[in-house]
Amino acid sequence: MIELPQAARFSKEKVLFRLSFRQRGGFFAASVLIILTAVGALGQTYNTYQNHLRNQNGVRQEIARLDITIEREGGVPLPIKMVPRTRAGDIIRVRMLDQPINGILPDQSQWDWTFVVAFANPSRNKNSPEAVSREVNFRRDGWYREHAFKVPYDSQPIFFLYPRQNYRKKIRKLINRNANDLRKIGEKTLEISGAYAKIGMFLNQLQDVIRQNPSVYQNNNGYNSYGNYGGYYGYGTLPQSNFMKEQFVERLAQSFNIALPNCWKNSYNNRNNGLNYGYNPGAYGANDFTSRAQCVAQNVKLEDFDLSVSKILTQGGLLAATDLAKKYPELAHWINIAAVAADLILRLTRKTPLKILPTMSFSGNNASNYAGGNNYNQYNYPRSNYNQNNYTQNNYNRSGPARTSAVIPSQPISIVADTSPTDSNYVSAYPIVLHKWQAQPDPEVISLPVPTLLEKCLHLGRNILKNTDLAYDWLRDPFARDFKLVLSSDNGFTKEFPLIKNMGMSGWDMHLNPQDIAAFPKVKMTLTGEVVATRGFSKIKSKKFAIPIPGGGNWAVSKESKGDFSVGGKRRVSIVNKEGNCLCLRAVRYKPDFGGEFNFAVGAAANAIRISDDGSYAWFEMNTAEFKPGKGKLEVYSHGTVQPQIIPLQLYGSAPKIKEIVVHKGDKYLFIEGSGIEQVNKLIVNGKPAPHDGELQLWYPRNRKIFVFQNAQDLVLANTVSVEMELEGGRHYKYPGTFKVRKARPVIASGEKGEIEADVLGGAAVKSRNRFDLSAYPIVPVDIAKMTVAVRTSLTDYNLRAENISIETRIENGRVGIKELPRAKFEVIDTFNMRIDFDFDVEHQQFLAGRRLQFRINDRLRGTSDWYTIKQTFVRFPKVNSVSCAAGKCRITGKGLDYIGPYSTDGGTTWKPPLQAKATPKGGHVLIIPDAKRRSLIRVKLRDFSKTEGYRLVR
Repeated sequence: MIELPQAARFSKEKVLFRLSFRQRGGFFAASVLIILTAVGALGQTYNTYQNHLRNQNGVRQEIARLDITIEREGGVPLPIKMVPRTRAGDIIRVRMLDQPINGILPDQSQWDWTFVVAFANPSRNKNSPEAVSREVNFRRDGWYREHAFKVPYDSQPIFFLYPRQNYRKKIRKLINRNANDLRKIGEKTLEISGAYAKIGMFLNQLQDVIRQNPSVYQNNNGYNSYGNYGGYYGYGTLPQSNFMKEQFVERLAQSFNIALPNCWKNSYNNRNNGLNYGYNPGAYGANDFTSRAQCVAQNVKLEDFDLSVSKILTQGGLLAATDLAKKYPELAHWINIAAVAADLILRLTRKTPLKILPTMSFSGNNASNYAGGNNYNQYNYPRSNYNQNNYTQNNYNRSGPARTSAVIPSQPISIVADTSPTDSNYVSAYPIVLHKWQAQPDPEVISLPVPTLLEKCLHLGRNILKNTDLAYDWLRDPFARDFKLVLSSDNGFTKEFPLIKNMGMSGWDMHLNPQDIAAFPKVKMTLTGEVVATRGFSKIKSKKFAIPIPGGGNWAVSKESKGDFSVGGKRRVSIVNKEGNCLCLRAVRYKPDFGGEFNFAVGAAANAIRISDDGSYAWFEMNTAEFKPGKGKLEVYSHGTVQPQIIPLQLYGSAPKIKEIVVHKGDKYLFIEGSGIEQVNKLIVNGKPAPHDGELQLWYPRNRKIFVFQNAQDLVLANTVSVEMELEGGRHYKYPGTFKVRKARPVIASGEKGEIEADVLGGAAVKSRNRFDLSAYPIVPVDIAKMTVAVRTSLTDYNLRAENISIETRIENGRVGIKELPRAKFEVIDTFNMRIDFDFDVEHQQFLAGRRLQFRINDRLRGTSDWYTIKQTFVRFPKVNSVSCAAGKCRITGKGLDYIGPYSTDGGTTWKPPLQAKATPKGGHVLIIPDAKRRSLIRVKLRDFSKTEGYRLVR
C-alpha cells in the first residue's frame, strides 16, 4: 500500500522518480531505480480536508527541500509550478532550503547532494551537449545559495538530485537513450497525482458547501404572504434553497467526475464496502442536507484511492482496476485514470532494468485562485523564515536577465521516500518532473472569452462568473492564476475584485461585502467588467462586458402603469431604474391603504417579476378585481441595499362605463352618462380635445357630465364619435367602440361665446337719459320696454318650422322662475331666418340689473339648441342733477346715486371703494367725494357694469 503523508495527500502532490546507479569497480552500471512520487498536477489552493479516517502509521523519509524559480526578461520571478513552459533565455534558480530534514540540516548530513537540470524537448536532438546543465555540488558550491541555470532552448526541465557528485555524464547518457520514456512516465505519474488532487478538492469544496451559511448567498429577510399572494423569502432563503444546494453538490461531483453514493440518492440506503465506516442517518429525514453531504464524504475517501493506487502498482494497472472500480464506484473514474497511467509506466519500465519503488514529494500552495474554506486571500503560502535566502542578497554571482523584486511567495518542494538515499551498492538519484510538456508557447496576451454572471446582477455575498470557453477549461489549468474582475466606467470610476476558482459551478467566485457595495457611486453610469489573470509570464484578458450595478438605483413606476393601475382585473405594473438597468432588481412589495402586503420576486414561481431582455424595464402583474381604490406604495428591493425604496402608487377606481353619449350633429359640446364618470377630466372626441366645463356642469345632474370643445370652431359633424378619456392622475383610457351622433339641433349663427347683439326698441338712448357717456359699451338701460334679435340657422340640414318651435328664456347666472322672465315672441321669416322680440315690464328690472338675458330654441322634433346670450348687459343708471366742488370735496346730488361704484379723484389712476349715498327728505340722494381737488379729475364706475376704464361726469 502506498500511504501518503498528510501534507502529500491534501496539498499539492508531486511526482518524482528515483534513479539508482549501481557502483561496480569505480564504473557505474546502467541499473536505474525509478521511484514514483506524487507531484501536484494542478497546484491549486485549498485547505486540508480533515478526514478522520486517515491512516497515521505510514513511515516516510523526507530527503530534501528545494526552492525552484524561473526568471524571464521583464517579468517577476515565478515559482516553477507557475510556469507552464520554459523558453530559451529563461533563468532557472535553484536553492537548497536551510531547514532541518529529520532534525538535521542538509549541510550537516552525510550526503554530498548534487543537482543537474536536463532540458527535454521531443523535437530537439537528444545528443545536444546543452541537453544537460552543469553539475552543482551543494557542499562545494554553497549549500543554501541560489544556483542559476540558463535555459538553452524551449524545453521541459527535468531536475535530478543525487547524493554523490560526478554523475552528469551518466545522467546525460540516460537522457539521450530514454528521454521520451522518462517524460512519459513523469507525465503519467502526474495524472495519478492529479487524481489525488481532484478528490481532495472535491472534499474541500463539499465541506465548504456544508459550512456555508445563508448570508453568503445574500440572505435577506423574507416577506409574509397575504391572501392569494405567496410570501417572498429573500434571495438565498427560498423554500427550495436545499434543492439549490443539492444541485450544486451534484454539479460539483459531475465536475470532479465523482459518482455520488446511493445514500445521497435514496434516503441513506448506505452501502458498506468493507473499508469505510457504516453510516446511519439515525432520526434525520430524507431532506437533511448536512447528513446526506456527510454520507458522501464517508464514501468518497482519499484512503480508498490511496489503497487502489497501491494495488494497481503492485498487481498491474488494468488488471486490478476492474475489481477496484466495482469496490469503490464513487472513485471509478479516477481509478481507471490511475490504472491506465500505471499500465503505461509498467510497460515502459520493462524496456530497461527498472524497478518501481514508491516515493512522495509535495510543495507549498500556489496562487491559482481556488475556493476553499472561504479563503479569500490571493496567496496562502506557508510562511517560513527565509530571510537569509532573500532575493535581495547579492553575495553570490548571478547570470541572465535583470532581476526584478520578487512579489510572488516561493513554493518549496519537499522530496519524500520510503527509504533513505544510498551511495554504497548503488547511488539513488531523484528525477523531478513538475508538469507536462506544452508544445506551443503562450502569446504575450491570452484572450479569454467573456464570462457571464450566473445571476443577473452583482449582489452582497457570493457572485459567480461562469466560464464560457467551450474549447478550454480555465478552471482546471494549473498555471492560470490571479484572476481578477476589473470594473470601470467612462466617468473615471474603477475597482478590482479578486476571483476564486469554483470548480463545482464551472466559474469564479467574487465576494462582495457591504463596504464593496457602498463603494459604487450612486449615479447613473454604465459599468463594464474585464477579467484579467496571468498564466506563467503571459497575461490573460477578456473583452469588456456590461456589469449591472448593485446599490439600489433610482426606481420609478412608468407613466403608463400609473394610469392603468385601477380596480377591475389584472394590471401590469412596469418599473424602471433611472440610474441604470433593472437587472439588480430583487423584489417588490405593494402595500395598499386598505391593508395587507402583496409580494413579487425575481425568479419566483408565482407572482414573478419579469425583466426585459435588455434590462431596461421590469414588470409584474397584480389582480385588482377585489381591491379598493385609494393610496398605496411600492417597496422596491434591489441587490446592494438593505432598506427598500418607497414609491407612492395610487390605485384608481375601475374604468368609467359610459351608458350613453348625448351629442347632436353640429354641436360644440357633448354629454356622457354612466358610472365612474367623475374620474373624467377631458375627452378626446374624434381627435379633438373637449375639457370638462365646470360652470356649465352646475346646470346638469352629476350622472350627466358636459364637455365643451377646446377650440370654439370645432363641431361634431360625423355620424359617429369615438372617445379617449383623460382621467384623474394624468391617466388615459381609450373607450372601446363608437357612439352614434344624433340629428342636428337648432343651431344659429353667433359669436365665439354664443353671443348675439340685440336692438333696443322703445325708451330713450343711454346718453340722453343721464350724464354718463356709455355709448361705447355693450350695455342697455334696465328700464327699456322691448328688445329684438335677428337669428339665422348655421346648418344646412335644419329648417325653421314655426309649428315645431318655442322660445325659452333665462337670466345669465340666475335661477329665476318662469313668471319673472321676459316674454319672447318670434316670427319665422323663412326656413333659415327668424326674428325674436322680448318684452320687459317693471318687475323684470330687479332680476336683470347687472346681468344678461339668454334664450334657446326648442324644436319638438330636432331637440333643443344651446343657450345663446344677448350681448348687452342691463344696467341701472344714476340720475345726476348737480356736481359742485369746494374745499377739497365734491358734492353730487340726484337720484339712484347708490348705483355708482368705485371712484377715482386722480383721473382714473387710483380707484377707491364705493361710497354710501345719503337720502334727502325729498326722495333724492347726496354723495360726498372727499379729497377731490378738481371736478375734471373725478371718474366713477357703475356697480352693474364695472368692466370699464371709468366714466367722466358731464354737464
